[in-house]
Amino acid sequence: MKFNWGHGIAIFLIVFVISTVGVVVYISTNSEFDHEVVSDFYYKEGLEYQLEIERENNLNKLESKFSYSYNTDGLSLYFPKELDASKITGRVELYRPSKKILDFKQDVKLDDNNKMLIPADKLLRGKWRMKVFFEDDKQEYLYKEELNL
Repeated sequence: MKFNWGHGIAIFLIVFVISTVGVVVYISTNSEFDHEVVSDFYYKEGLEYQLEIERENNLNKLESKFSYSYNTDGLSLYFPKELDASKITGRVELYRPSKKILDFKQDVKLDDNNKMLIPADKLLRGKWRMKVFFEDDKQEYLYKEELNL
C-alpha cells in the first residue's frame, strides 16, 4: 500500500480528535481547573447591584479610607477612623472561587482602633474575593476587593 495525501489527512484528523479528547478529559478531571460558581444566589445579587453601588459611594465619601493588610497573624481590616467603633455592625464575606467549601462569613468586631483581624488559619494561600458590609447609625457601607494571599 502506497502512502498518499489521503492517508496524511486521515492520520491528522485521528491525532487531532485524540488530542482534543485528551485535553477535555484532563481539564475535567484535574482539580486545578475546578472553579465553582461564587454564589448560589447570583441572580438575586444581580438585582441588588444598585444598592451595592450606593453603599460603595457612601464609603468613598468618607475622609479616611478603608484598608487592609496581610501578615503572619492574618488579614487585618482597618475601618475609617471617623466612624465610631461601638456603633459599627456588619459582616465580612470571603469567597474562594476555586473551592466553595472554603467560603466563610464573619461578623464585624472592632477593637478601639477600628481594626478587625481575621486569623491566618482561616485563610489559605490563593485568590479570594472579599466583601465587607458594615453600617453605623447613619449609613450603610460596602468595600469589595480581590485578594491574592
